[in-house]
Amino acid sequence: MLPRPLSSKLSIAIVGAGFAGLTLANVLQQNEGDTVLVTVLESSSRLPGSIVFVGDINVPSLFTVLKQLSISIDTKDACSDMDRVMISRQQLKKALYENLRPGTVRCRQRVTGIEKRGDGLIDCIVEQANDDETQDTKLG
Repeated sequence: MLPRPLSSKLSIAIVGAGFAGLTLANVLQQNEGDTVLVTVLESSSRLPGSIVFVGDINVPSLFTVLKQLSISIDTKDACSDMDRVMISRQQLKKALYENLRPGTVRCRQRVTGIEKRGDGLIDCIVEQANDDETQDTKLG
């Protein structure tokens, strides 16, 4: 089971270190401050910055969102096409990951179930994933 925090903080588990999981973790840490303990559980043994991605993303409001999260991305190596800037998925994922507090992302953690507690909260049941099970996992 995911360990409960020692304080009265609300503990939030986010399953998966994809774009959505990393962005949500950033938003919660930025907006909720010290009132919540955020943990991202990722079954892969590799951290976001160490993975090779195929393709690029081009979202017009991406830089607006990143600015709101106080995340900056070096665009000197980005592909610029008139009014659009394309950055690699790896570059974006690495920026989201590096903006999180240390220890937020826990690799090799597979959620196998959930249990509802008597107080209405839910506990995640996690187990350590081995490399054989996660070698096909792709972040992104």
